[in-house]
Amino acid sequence: MDELAYATGTDPVALRLLNDTEVDPHCGRPFSTRAMRRCLTEGAAHFGWQNRNPRPRSMRDGRYLIGQGMASAIYTHWRWPAKARVTLRQDGPALVEAGTHELGTGTYTVMRQAAADALGLTTDDVTVSLGDTRLPESHASIGSATMANAGAAVMAAAQAVRDRAIELSLTGKNAPFAGAQPDDVGVVNGTLTLAGTDQTITYAEILERNGLRSLVTDGDYNPVEEALGPKAVFSFSAVFAEVRVDPELGLVRLNRLVGAYDAGRIINPRTARSQAVGGMIWGVG
Repeated sequence: MDELAYATGTDPVALRLLNDTEVDPHCGRPFSTRAMRRCLTEGAAHFGWQNRNPRPRSMRDGRYLIGQGMASAIYTHWRWPAKARVTLRQDGPALVEAGTHELGTGTYTVMRQAAADALGLTTDDVTVSLGDTRLPESHASIGSATMANAGAAVMAAAQAVRDRAIELSLTGKNAPFAGAQPDDVGVVNGTLTLAGTDQTITYAEILERNGLRSLVTDGDYNPVEEALGPKAVFSFSAVFAEVRVDPELGLVRLNRLVGAYDAGRIINPRTARSQAVGGMIWGVG
């Protein structure tokens, strides 16, 4: 791409923008979403790409040559089956169980977040158990795919156990919300509330009222393989780099890197940023 841009006298960012497409040229399917243009333009603006002199060896900092370059990238969305289990307990925090693994990328944190959000609990009221073959089967922790797949199984299990608790509030023993509809019941901080009223009951109270120590449900996420779906699903990025070169010794030093990423819905900004920064560092080698 750089050689083509140089040969045609076209800026590398402009060349990519001119050839941007809403259809995957490999398979002919439309992209589910495509933010490559935003990655290119916003990354370029943040980097200051407009100040770049495209003529080779034209930018200097004292005795050093300054070089600036950029690249764009796409990454497929790996869709793999995953299972998880979520337990609401009368006398303790909710429990999330899944066979996926923590590699230091924050899996415990984001699984706790996903479950807490679905259950209407704080993250302090959720514990997570991972990485044991006795737990619900999951895919390997590879391919930047754990949150999208194992996380989806956790969300499904959490939503199912929440719905079971709501059902007990409507039809269980001494049901406090008898006659209401499931959509009329909300959950915040572990407390079920009937819309338009001041009637409430906690998860612990609804379990105790029905003689249950816990409620357990499994989530089974079994998606259509990306290549077989109606749309092409990818993440997009653009990375800009500036290096300093000693023309006498041939030493190269990295001055700065700027990355712009479209990675879908971000569950945890800190872990997502760490993933992006880690990829950039890895790319530098």
